[in-house]
Formats: sequence, structure tokens, C-alpha cells
Amino acid sequence: MNDDVFPRAWGVTRMKYASSLKGRLGWQGLSADEYREEGPYVVSSAHFRDERIAWELCPRVSTERYLLDSNIHLQPGDLLLMKDGAALGKLAFVEDLPGPACLNSHLLLFRPKQGAYWPKYLYYYCATKYFQEYITVRGTGATFLGVSQETIGNHPLRLPAIDVQQRVADFLDTKTAAIDALIEKQERLLALLAEKRQVVITQAVTKGLDPSVPMKDSGVDWIGRVPEHWDVAPLGARYDVQLGKMLDATRDDGDGEFPYLRNANIQWGKIDIDDIKRMSLSARDREKYRLVDGDLLVCEGGANINVVAKSAIWRGELAECYYQKALHRLRPRRASESPAFLLQSLWAAWAQGVFIAGANPNTVFHLTAVKLRAHRVPFPPAAEQLTIGAHLKAALARLDGVVARLRERADRLREYRQTLITAAVTGKLDISAREPEAARA
Repeated sequence: MNDDVFPRAWGVTRMKYASSLKGRLGWQGLSADEYREEGPYVVSSAHFRDERIAWELCPRVSTERYLLDSNIHLQPGDLLLMKDGAALGKLAFVEDLPGPACLNSHLLLFRPKQGAYWPKYLYYYCATKYFQEYITVRGTGATFLGVSQETIGNHPLRLPAIDVQQRVADFLDTKTAAIDALIEKQERLLALLAEKRQVVITQAVTKGLDPSVPMKDSGVDWIGRVPEHWDVAPLGARYDVQLGKMLDATRDDGDGEFPYLRNANIQWGKIDIDDIKRMSLSARDREKYRLVDGDLLVCEGGANINVVAKSAIWRGELAECYYQKALHRLRPRRASESPAFLLQSLWAAWAQGVFIAGANPNTVFHLTAVKLRAHRVPFPPAAEQLTIGAHLKAALARLDGVVARLRERADRLREYRQTLITAAVTGKLDISAREPEAARA
């Protein structure tokens, strides 16, 4: 225990002596057909929103299933913690219950023993940098980081008097509510800018920049009407589409190990080369799969359905690079075609769900080369493609600048919130003195 973190006068115990800790390995044998339209709620970390439970998102089960295990029934004042996985340390405080509810997999429940602490105070305590670092450092697992109930139970817990805990919790309720309102304002503005971005791109790549030109029906729902002098054609008519090299760890018939791109390297409009893998390639493979400046790379599929059709242009970031089968390479058949225009056209279609229409979000969806070649795209004359591309580059740069500033403000507010909580819970902030002003956005 680091005595420098908390006042020495505060009492010290272990989490397991102050709190009843309850976890569950998961509903044994619970199948999808056991979910009900009505009945008790089942809570997992997927239903946490802003450190509360979004009850409308929770699945429901029969009362008979709920009654099988009273140990995981929830009560107002309970604190829930995600104890493993990517969301390790994620919290939710149960302010109230809309009806009977119970705990599901990977969560740990905290409930005070005989008034050992003020429930909302423990929520703020577990949100501090101090506690979050404690569970992260003690997490185990090579690929799936987790912290055991025993480790959390042995956490040394310093607490002030119960009346002080209540004052701290009330103070933080007021202050964090004000900060959260400012963060929400930034998030609303970001959502509006995301909508504007979609409108700007879709308008440019389907209607052009001159509103006075005659229009015609494109025959494609997501495109609608287009300028009369534009072509609407299958993508494969203008671009060569080639799937990448299949990885085969059992074969090593190449001339050496060479860098290649995969889905993880492709972001919309950007290629991340910070984590480049290497694979064995023959001379023939190197000729076939080598990337050249201007190649457009499109994600073929993935476990996350939103990855499908994600695209970026290769600009020679490495002197020599290749690509694997999870990616399509689109190369213009004529030098006059603009991959930058096609990239924005693909984004406009993706934003409207064109590539995943009818797909099952619970399965791996593939955008095959056949589907991609058949995808119909508006094609302005070559010079107009370049003009539209330049217009979008400037317009999106302005939007991105505003977005970056809003995100920076939201991040600063979140950091201030975390710092305020830690200072109050560790006794560094005297809440009996004049309360500090909330940070400006």
C-alpha cells in the first residue's frame, strides 16, 4: 500500500472485508432461444453507457431462469466492474432498477458489508487512476488480460469516515454532472459534423459541384439522379480488381520475407504502417502483388462488419510492399481515372450501408471480387473527377480541423474529470473549501 496516496489517518482494510464481491463465470447452458420479450434483465459490460446501465439494451430471460441463482441478483447501490478483456476496469453504478435484474459473464459485483462504505463513494474510488492502475498492473493473460476476484478482494482500501465519504460522493455527483454535460455537448457537435461530412461527400460524388447542370436517373438507389453527362458503370469496367496473396505458413518457397498490408493497416483514407507484418514471396508473387503509387486498397471482409469496403490509397509509404488476401487492390485501367474520387465514392456507398445490405452482423461477411466489380459507380469526366477531388480535400480538411479541436476539448474534459475524482477520493482536495470551477471546454 502506498501511504503517500491517502491521508495516514484514514482507516485501512481490504476490499473483501468491506465489500461483498460476487462474480459469475456465465450462465451455464443459456441459449439464444431462452431470451424473452419480457422478464428480468441480464446485464453485461456491453450494456454500460457513461458508467450507467442502458437497460433498453439488456436482453431478458424468464423468471424461472432468473431465480436459479440469487447470488447474482442486482440491487440499487451495487457497483459493477468488468474484470477482463478489452474493457477491463469499465464501471457501472446501479442507481435504480427498472425491474428484477441479474449479472452475466465477466462482471464483478461490489456490495457494502454492514455499511462499511457509502456505495457511490466506492464507485468514485474505483474510477480513480490509483485503482484502475492497480487492476491493470495485476492483470494476467497473454492475449486476454484479466484480473481475478481474489486479487481485487486483496486490494488495500483506505476509507475516511462514512460522513466524509458521503460528502465527497455528493460533491463529485455535482461536479461530474456538469463536466459530463459539457462532454455531451462536444459529442453532439461531433455527431452533427459527421452527418455534414456524409452530406458533403455524397453530394459531390453523386451530384457534382454545379447545381445548374441537367440531371438524369442513374438507375441505382444509393446514387439517385446524376449529371446528364456522367457515366454510371460497374466498377470493374474502369478498374482492375485483384485479391491479395493468401498466407500459407506451411510453405516457404519464396525469395525472402517482404512487408505486406492487411485489414488492420487500412483506415478510411489512411494506411497505417506502424505495425507491418512480413511474409515469404516468390519472384512471381512479387511481380503480381507489388503495390504501386495510386493503388486503391479495399477491405474484403472481417469479423467486424464495419470493416467491409474500408479503403485507402497507397502512396508509396514504403519502397517495397505487398498485400494479403484480405484486401482487394483496385488499379485504374486508364491513367486519367482518379482513385481519390473513387475512394470518396466508395465511402459514400459504405456510409449508406450499400456493401453490407442484408448481411448478418453475427457472421463474417465478405465483399467478393465479383461483388466489387459489379458495384455501380458514378464516373464524371476525368477532369471533373480531379476538380471534385480537390474540392473535397479542402472541404474535408476544414471539417477535420473542427473535429480535431472538439475531440481535444472532450479529451481534456475527460482528463479533468478523472483528475478531479482522484483528488477528491484520495483526500488531496478539500471539499469543505471553495469548490473549484469546472474546466472550460
